[in-house]
Amino acid sequence: MYHYKKNSKRYQSDDLGSLYIDESKLNNQEQPIIYIGGQMEHRLHVLEQSGYTLDAGTTMFTGTWAYEYPITTTYKSEYNGRNFARSLISSIEEANLEDVILLTESYGGTIASYATKSDRIHSVIAIHPAITGTPLASPSYMQRFKPIFTKKQNDLLEVASYIVDEDFGFQKENHNGILFHLVDLNKLLVVGSSINQQTEQNPLMKETADMIEKITGTQSDGITRFNTDELDRLGINYLVEDENVNHLQAATKEHIAKVYQKTIRR
Repeated sequence: MYHYKKNSKRYQSDDLGSLYIDESKLNNQEQPIIYIGGQMEHRLHVLEQSGYTLDAGTTMFTGTWAYEYPITTTYKSEYNGRNFARSLISSIEEANLEDVILLTESYGGTIASYATKSDRIHSVIAIHPAITGTPLASPSYMQRFKPIFTKKQNDLLEVASYIVDEDFGFQKENHNGILFHLVDLNKLLVVGSSINQQTEQNPLMKETADMIEKITGTQSDGITRFNTDELDRLGINYLVEDENVNHLQAATKEHIAKVYQKTIRR
């Protein structure tokens, strides 16, 4: 596991999250690079609040922004990308960072997208973001498609119905996508791909990708949709990965490093 709090200075503006900066890396990088990882389901993210995580990206760059909102709350809708982005920017201001690159994975791309309006943000590299929405974030919506799902897929739907709390603002965003008029698209680059059902080795990703395609008619990485026609229509810059990468692979140290080499260090 990785420990992102070790040897890092904490900047916290509220109870939504904190920015952890490894000050020894500030002089080693031309621009500060802040990593924002994917959102663990709210019942599980308390594990990461300890500082220990399986997300390698949290220790690879200048710093990381970590989710720290309280799990027990009556204001679930307030925990959304716009509020997380405000928290992030406040912490960046407190740390006195300028010309920041946000490198993100999964839901981190939603937060970073909403942060693009800040003058302190230079650019956003969003790896497999959920910014165009995924039906997997709304099991109640998916229930209407039960007749076209296989038994295995309906079993997965029941598990999702237990795990996913749709009252949280971030889950609504994961389902519906983000408000693009609040994003500076000139600063955003989406990096992604869809799995190949014939060659994909992860059986779970194959099932969930099939469910998404049955509902939306579009391909995905098993969690988030990646449709270049849609991205073109929205005016979003994107980079198609050389290989088919599922959503779990997208968060590995090897893949994050590969994206960094292609988009930032090039």
